[in-house]
Amino acid sequence: ELDELVGAFQEVRKRTGDQIITQGEDGDNFYVIQAGTCDIFRESEEDGNKQKSLVLTIGAGGYFGELALMYHCPRAATVVASTDTSLLALDQNSFNVVLRRSGRSRRCEYDQFLQNVPVLSKLNPAERGKLADVLAMSQYENGEAIINQGDTQAHTFYILYEGSAQARMTLHSETRTVTTYKKGDYFGELALIKDAPRSASVVSSGRCKVVSVDRASFIRLLGPCLEEMKNAIEEYVHHHSWADAPPAAGTKRDSFGEEHESVGEVPRKRRNSVDTS
Repeated sequence: ELDELVGAFQEVRKRTGDQIITQGEDGDNFYVIQAGTCDIFRESEEDGNKQKSLVLTIGAGGYFGELALMYHCPRAATVVASTDTSLLALDQNSFNVVLRRSGRSRRCEYDQFLQNVPVLSKLNPAERGKLADVLAMSQYENGEAIINQGDTQAHTFYILYEGSAQARMTLHSETRTVTTYKKGDYFGELALIKDAPRSASVVSSGRCKVVSVDRASFIRLLGPCLEEMKNAIEEYVHHHSWADAPPAAGTKRDSFGEEHESVGEVPRKRRNSVDTS
């Protein structure tokens, strides 16, 4: 399949100043830059006057043109070669074949992962498949914040896909680690359910990957799991306050065969994680 994909690309060469795609036109190709640089411009109209602004400059390894092919819409920007440039172009039909194959492979991989997340055990295969379709993967480097305490723009629910992360809470100028997340642990639900600011920060320990869904998908697709999450939140609020978030109380083994702290701001039955949203 890889050889077939590589063979589907055609080399295209452009000179400095050549326009590669034009905003508003139909899309015909997806492009990857082999060498050189390209400027991306977007046109807008204000008071009857058209304005053209530079959005981004991309170089070797960068790509563009996929949106028009994926969503069958006009080009959203104009791309111009800012130097002599060598590109690889993939036509509409070949792009669609690659997209379908990639989508099937990714959906299968995500579905297998979600089967091992205990809080999602109430989802049937069809519901789990719909969730797999909307998951977005993100990678974070050591020490990078995934969510920040106090953030009022809380629109995302996360599941740790690979690596580990720490939940850290700052109270009265003192910051401490509340818990550690492992593969399959989730966080971010409290802010979505309660429509409240993030109550703690979550920071990557080493390099980690998370999959996430936005608020609308969280409410629409995780309905069967929400009651369990809400009950756990209410149980915690009844017994604790944020000011004395409990330390580690022990360890448990999750469905991935890993032992980890079963500590949390929101202790739950059959959950892998603490809610620090």
